[in-house]
Amino acid sequence: MSVYTPYIWMLLAVPVLAARGDVVRMVAAILHAGSVTPATVVLFSAVISFGATGLLGYLDWRKLRGVGVVRPFRWIWAFLPTVYVIGRTTAIRKVAPRRGLAPVWVLIASFLLIALYLNHVI
Repeated sequence: MSVYTPYIWMLLAVPVLAARGDVVRMVAAILHAGSVTPATVVLFSAVISFGATGLLGYLDWRKLRGVGVVRPFRWIWAFLPTVYVIGRTTAIRKVAPRRGLAPVWVLIASFLLIALYLNHVI
C-alpha cells in the first residue's frame, strides 16, 4: 500500500508557490493587467491557496481510502495545511508503521524555504 499520493506533494507545494506570488503575476500577465499591487498579490495568493489546499486535501483523502486506509485524517483539515499534514501522518503511521513521515519533513523544509525567501536570503 502506497501512503504517498501525488496530492499530498502538491498540497505541500501550494504554500511555497503562494509565498512567492508567481501564480498571481502569471495570471496578471495573461490578462494584461497594467499594474499588480502587493495587496492584490497577497489577496489572490491567499484565495488560490485556500481553494487549492482544500481540493488537494479532498483528493488525497479519497485516494487514501481507495488504497485501503480505513480511517484517513479528515480532508476538511486541509484548509489548515500544517494541521492536515501532521494529522495525516499520525493516521498513516497507525496503519503503516515506520512509513509516512516524508510529508512532515517536506513541510519543515518548506517552512525554512519560505522564511529564507521572505528574508531575502534566497
